[in-house]
Amino acid sequence: IFGGISSMLHAEEVMLHGDSVFLGEAEGRMQEVFADFCRNALKISPIIGRLNQMLKIKGTTIYPPVVFDILDNMEEVHNYIVEINSSDFGTDVLKIFVDCTQIYDGIEKEIKDRFRAKLRIAPELCFLDKEELLKMQKAMEQRKPIKLIDNRIN
Repeated sequence: IFGGISSMLHAEEVMLHGDSVFLGEAEGRMQEVFADFCRNALKISPIIGRLNQMLKIKGTTIYPPVVFDILDNMEEVHNYIVEINSSDFGTDVLKIFVDCTQIYDGIEKEIKDRFRAKLRIAPELCFLDKEELLKMQKAMEQRKPIKLIDNRIN
């Protein structure tokens, strides 16, 4: 298909996705290779994400940094923790614990609508006050505050 590409990719796993090829290395990084037919050369994109962080929710593939980006760009959200669980059907379930600056009637709908517009999913939301959320973040006793809790069964 890409003429000579197989000799260059001997150690990597190749997954076809649309008009490009994904390279999955032993470390679990994902990069995208684009075939440029005019020059007989390949272009490699920056690292997209890590395979073990990839979420599959209702047929949509999501990386946690995309969820973080949505929440960080909302003025109403002060702090948050994203929790990932496994469902009985083998898919991932996204639950977000949110500390909002102000809680009003339409805040839950507003956050879910933002997720539907960007990712086509609506996560489960749980509103907590600042102290409860900080307690959850410090429970893991790590240097940096926790933004992601992965409880999936692999």
